[in-house]
Amino acid sequence: MATILNVGESIAQSPPTALPAWTNALIGHLNTGTVIHSGGGELDGAWHSQDSDELLVVIEGACTVDTVDGPTTLRSGDVALISAGEAHRVSTQAGTRLVAVEAASARRTPLSDPTFV
Repeated sequence: MATILNVGESIAQSPPTALPAWTNALIGHLNTGTVIHSGGGELDGAWHSQDSDELLVVIEGACTVDTVDGPTTLRSGDVALISAGEAHRVSTQAGTRLVAVEAASARRTPLSDPTFV
């Protein structure tokens, strides 16, 4: 039987994890080394890189993925693939819901804004 992962319920049952009003919740695993997170609310993310590819799927609302090449706006139904090692940050509008898929062992490295280096 398939496992149903409810993004809305996982967000509602988890405490805020980032400013200004963002909630991130682990909702499942793929194979042995990949995790699925749900996220919702409003986020003004910090610049970072990570040692794992990251897949973002916008379920509702919109988000902006900033990279050294500039910002890209994603809307409901859009998917972004961020390569391991790529400097980026994600910001969302209030009410946005998304799903992120990445390695369970992913490590993030905080960065200063690389667009001004």
